Amino acid sequence: VGNYEADVQRWHEIGGRFTRAVDLAREAHQDDVRKGTRIPYLSHLLAVASLAIEDASEDTSLADQLEDVAIAAMLHDVVEDTVDKESPVTVEDLERQFGAVVAQIVAGCTDAHTHPKPEWERRKRAYIEHLKIAEPNVLCVVLADKR
Repeated sequence: VGNYEADVQRWHEIGGRFTRAVDLAREAHQDDVRKGTRIPYLSHLLAVASLAIEDASEDTSLADQLEDVAIAAMLHDVVEDTVDKESPVTVEDLERQFGAVVAQIVAGCTDAHTHPKPEWERRKRAYIEHLKIAEPNVLCVVLADKR
């Protein structure tokens, strides 16, 4: 059953920083849709954030990182999806706006930090190798993204 009061306190920790992350994700992906659909890409980001919040809430090792995990889940694609845009969002930008933990998680979820992006197969193989040693907070977001 756990400690209900502690759980409620953690849920209240998701606040203004998360709202700013939603705003940044909306701006960065404003014209993006899910592949082959008219569904706004923001729906994917909200779904990943929701799953990551659920998973992190159940993992005692991530309990003190709940808001950071939620923010990183919301922004997990922003670096690789804006790298070739006029105003790219970098890991350094995320660190300035949301802190080192969020930046570390997003960097761990990102398979392309440069433009042009490396060749697809090479990029994905390197990403899979990286996941073998990734931190639990990164894996939480990656697994939420792949569900």
